Amino acid sequence: MHKTFSEIKTQLNLGYKVLKLVFQSSPPWASFYFGTNIINSITPTLSFYIGKILVDAIVVAIRIPSQQNIVLIIQIVTLGLGVNLLNSFFGSLASHGYNVMKDLLNKHAINKVLIKSAELDLSYFENPKFHDQLEKVQREIGYRPPQAMDIVVEGTSSFIGIISLSFLLFRLAFWAPIILVLLSVPRLLYRLKFTYYTYSITDNRSPLSRKVSQIIWLLTRKDNACEVKILNLKNYFVGIYNKLNDGFIAENRELSQKQGIYGFLLDLLGSISYSALYLFTAMQTIYSKITLGDLTMFTGTIRQYQNSLQGIFAYLARFYECNLFLQHYFAFVELKPNIINAGNPQKIDSTKPLHIEFKNVSFGYSPEKLILKKINLTISDAKNIALVGENGAGKTTLIKLLLRLYDVTSGEILINGIDIKQINLENLRQNLGVIFQDFMKYEMTVKENIAFGDIGRLADLKGIKAAAHLSGAHEFIEKFKGKYNTMLGKYFEKGEELSGGQWQKIALARAFFKEAPILILDEPTSALDPKSEYDVFRNLISHTSHKSLILISHRFSTVRIADKIIVMHKGEIEAQGSHEELMAQNGRYAKLYQMQTKWYK
Repeated sequence: MHKTFSEIKTQLNLGYKVLKLVFQSSPPWASFYFGTNIINSITPTLSFYIGKILVDAIVVAIRIPSQQNIVLIIQIVTLGLGVNLLNSFFGSLASHGYNVMKDLLNKHAINKVLIKSAELDLSYFENPKFHDQLEKVQREIGYRPPQAMDIVVEGTSSFIGIISLSFLLFRLAFWAPIILVLLSVPRLLYRLKFTYYTYSITDNRSPLSRKVSQIIWLLTRKDNACEVKILNLKNYFVGIYNKLNDGFIAENRELSQKQGIYGFLLDLLGSISYSALYLFTAMQTIYSKITLGDLTMFTGTIRQYQNSLQGIFAYLARFYECNLFLQHYFAFVELKPNIINAGNPQKIDSTKPLHIEFKNVSFGYSPEKLILKKINLTISDAKNIALVGENGAGKTTLIKLLLRLYDVTSGEILINGIDIKQINLENLRQNLGVIFQDFMKYEMTVKENIAFGDIGRLADLKGIKAAAHLSGAHEFIEKFKGKYNTMLGKYFEKGEELSGGQWQKIALARAFFKEAPILILDEPTSALDPKSEYDVFRNLISHTSHKSLILISHRFSTVRIADKIIVMHKGEIEAQGSHEELMAQNGRYAKLYQMQTKWYK
């Protein structure tokens, strides 16, 4: 029992958060929606009382059919009509308020998730538990907040309605409403327990639900269709899907069976209690302790009281269910990023050449397993720098630390003598143009795809075209009917599908478009043919004549353009120098270069 009431306290706290979320989304409309529902909740009490007066007036008129009594009946009927019209009017207003608030709340709630997702560190997205949490939020966010809002308002209205009805029942017997409430408590406790059990089952399914989503994604995405067909994976994936869902169905069947049995027994208890109260009311009428009008009022009130109580308990259970899911929502939007601006962050003076220094930098997702170890590197004395090494050497991780997508485990990174932890994050990233090997393919217009490099210049079509010329994308863009307004990808109608090399040219244009003093390219030509690669690097050298270039590549024909080449191995800098210097050392670089070039002889 203590656990149950502790859970109720928790849910009330979450209910407060829901109300806060509702009023944050639109204070005027939230007040309108609440107000109209509350006003509408007391009209049944007025209707029952007017019904009592009407029946008593009719009884009197039957005995004394005077004009005065007939006029009184007409007045009472008119008053009842007014109350019914009032109920209908405020009901329509409440319905309109819900429809408006539903959209406003959805927008606000989803907006908070989108902003939080963009704010959180990359480290969150590498945690499976975070993905379970995010999957729960994504699964419910489309309808849970409006549903919770509706439940709160309807439940509050029903509660106020019960209070007003209680004043009528007190006239029958002071204990009548108390008995009705007490006999309904077992039904409430059962509903809460059953709802928690349902939630627990659904919550524990989250990893398996993500597996189901993965199977659906594998079998329904165009990008996956080719390999699924060639490898004949259909039956294997469908088998996994069916096995998981068969387990879900079995759990649901058992849950439904228990719900049916206990629900019937509790409904029986409720029906007996209300029937006994009806009998008591009838006997009071027979012995002339109450009038015939009272009889009609009390029987109607008891029926409405029963419906309102059941409604409240149903709302509490549904609200409890909503809050159990909304816990994940509030937990998610209350997450705090670890990488944030320092107090009074500094800005980089972009009028000066950028001097970057890695000082004893080590990094690992966990302190006991370092990916980078005591990196010491200066970027300023060479115009173009290349990072080379085998997969897993730590090249891309080094760049992510420079962009402060992660914070170093130990050591420090300085730009112009300032620790990057003291530099404004937005300003830091404005000064570093980057394209990663796993760049994004935005299924949006060509113009947007390139302008995302510096979204504040979306209207700079001249600059967008210049960037496309540099990357080699302009030639195929001009062949599209819509030119730079062409939609890319096949997700939307009339979209143009691109080859891997064309997508890479679009991504390169995005990097070129960003007027940053340092340009960072991670495998920028991996999908390009030799001629396109030659053209891109010719333009690249020209374009970066006033910039610094950091290049990550496995193609040694590419890295030869660098003034300095950094050779990385197992998270450490093994050697550095020009191509000629590294070849003369006959170390790892020379061996890798010779292994690659022999295939072209």
